[in-house]
Amino acid sequence: MTSSATERAMNVLLVEDDEQDIAITRRLLGDGALSAFTLRCAGTLAAALSELDKGDVDLVILDLGLPDAEGWQPLLTINARAPAVPVVLLTGLNDESLGLESVKRGAQDYLAKGAVNRPQLIRAVRYAIERKRAEEALKLYRNRLAELVKRRTSQLRKTNEDLQREVAERRQAESLMRDAVARLEAHDHAKTQFVSNVSHELRTPLSSMSYAVENLLKGVVGEIPPRARAYLEMISEDCQRLIDTVSDILDVSRIEARRLALCRADLPVARFLEQTVEALRIQAEKQRLRLKILVNEPAGFVNCDPHKMERVILNVVHNAIKFTPEGGTIEVELRRAADPPETFVVDVTDDGVGIGAEHIPRVTERYYRVGEHVSGSGLGLALSKDILEMHGGRIAIASPPPGRARGTRVSLFLPAAPPPLVLAADDDPFVRQVLQSQLAAHGYRVVVCGGGEEVLDRLKKEQPAVLLVDLVMPGTDGVEVVARIKAQHALRYVPIVVVTGAEVDRSRSAVLEGFAIPVLAKPWKKDELLRCVEEALIGKQYVRASAPV
Repeated sequence: MTSSATERAMNVLLVEDDEQDIAITRRLLGDGALSAFTLRCAGTLAAALSELDKGDVDLVILDLGLPDAEGWQPLLTINARAPAVPVVLLTGLNDESLGLESVKRGAQDYLAKGAVNRPQLIRAVRYAIERKRAEEALKLYRNRLAELVKRRTSQLRKTNEDLQREVAERRQAESLMRDAVARLEAHDHAKTQFVSNVSHELRTPLSSMSYAVENLLKGVVGEIPPRARAYLEMISEDCQRLIDTVSDILDVSRIEARRLALCRADLPVARFLEQTVEALRIQAEKQRLRLKILVNEPAGFVNCDPHKMERVILNVVHNAIKFTPEGGTIEVELRRAADPPETFVVDVTDDGVGIGAEHIPRVTERYYRVGEHVSGSGLGLALSKDILEMHGGRIAIASPPPGRARGTRVSLFLPAAPPPLVLAADDDPFVRQVLQSQLAAHGYRVVVCGGGEEVLDRLKKEQPAVLLVDLVMPGTDGVEVVARIKAQHALRYVPIVVVTGAEVDRSRSAVLEGFAIPVLAKPWKKDELLRCVEEALIGKQYVRASAPV
C-alpha cells in the first residue's frame, strides 16, 4: 500500500482462478479509466506473490480456493509476504464462523460471492484499506513506543547504576568523614584537656604570687620604699591580669566541653548593676574618665549566675575604659527593651576610638583582636557572648552608637524574671509595714505574717525565695520556726534571715550558727536589709547546687 493511495486509483489485486467471478468482481468495482480502482488479477498464489513483490498493491481480494494452495495457506502466505497490504476474503461460502476465523487469521473482512453488491464491496474495500492503515500506524506507534521505552529503560538502568555507584562513593566518603570527625574530636578533647591542665597549673602559682605581693604591699615584712612599691603594684596588676586570662581560658574550655555550670539566683537588676560597675569607678577616675550609671528601670529582676554575669559586665565596662582616651565619658544605662518588653538591656556606651565596621561581626569570636598591638587574650567578648546565650540573652555591638559620630555601644540583653517572694514574720505591725514597704520599693513580692504558726501555715501553700522571721514572737517563736522548717526535707533549703531587736542568748545563737542563719539587728538600715535578702538569694542557689538529692 502506497502513501498516495487516496490521491490516485487504488490498485486492487484479485486472486481468483474463476473467470466468471473475475468478471463479476470487475463489474462491481467499476474497473476502468474513470473508476477509483485499478484491478489486476492473479489466478494462482504464486502469481499473486509476484504481483505483491512489485510493491504497488493497495489491497488484495482473495479467494481461498486456488489451484496451488489449500485451506488458509493463501491468506497466511500473503500476510507473511506483504503484511502492510490489507486482505478481503471473497469466497463462495456464506458461513459466519468462517468469517470470524478469517478475521482472526489476518483478513480485514469476509464477503460471500453472490451475496455482495457493488456498494458493499466498495465499502468493504475502502474500510479494509483504512483499517489496515490505522493498524499499521498503531503498529508503528507501538514499535516507536517500545523503542522509546527500551531506550528510556536503558537510560534509567544506566542512571540507576550511576546512582548506586555515587551512593557507594558517598557512603565511603561519609565513612572517611566520620573517621576524620572522630579524630578531630579526639584531638580537640586532648587540646581542651591540655589547656585546662596548663591553666590549672598556672593559676596556682599566680595566686600565690598575687597573695605574696599583696602582703608585701600591706607591709607584712616592713615598710616598702616608694620605688619598690611601684614595681610591686605593677607586678600585682600583671598577676591579676594573668589570673583573669587563665580564668577566661578555663571557662572557654568548660563551655566547649559543655561543663560550665550556672548557679542562678533572682537578683534585683538595678542594684546588681550599680554595685558591679562601682567596682571600676576608681580605675576609671585613675584614667581621668567620667563613669555615669543611668538606671531607667529601678525595679525588676533577672535570673542569672551572679558571679558569671558580674564578670560579663566588668569585662564590657573594662573594655570601654581601656579604649576610651583620657577625658572621655562612659555611660552604663539600664533600660527595658522595646521588643520584647520582658527583657532588660544594659547599654555600655563610650566615646572612644570605636571599632571598624569590618571588625564588628568578628569581635565576639574567640581569640579575635582588632589591630596588631592590642593587649588581652581576645576571649573577653567571646566569653561574654557565650555566658549571655547560656542565660537566654544576647550581645549587640554598634560602632559608632546611633546618633553619635564616634565611640562604641555594647548592649547586653537579659530576660526579665518574675519578682521573688519574701515572707516576713514579725508580731509588731509597724515592723511588718517597714519590711513590706522597703522590699516592695525594690520590686520584691512581699507577704507578711504576725506569728510563727501563721508562717508555718503559709509555707504549706507557697514556698518563698527568702524567709524573714523575728526571733521573739508570742506562741511559736523564731527559733522553733527555724527548727521545724529545717526538719522538713521540702523546706530545709529555704533561705532564712532572723530579724530581731533582742539579745541573742547562747542557746539560740548555737541554733542559728548551726544552720548558718544570719541575723539582722533592729533597727536596720535599708541597704542592710536589701543586702541580707540578696545574699540569701545568692547563697540559696549554691546550697541547692551542692546539696545531695
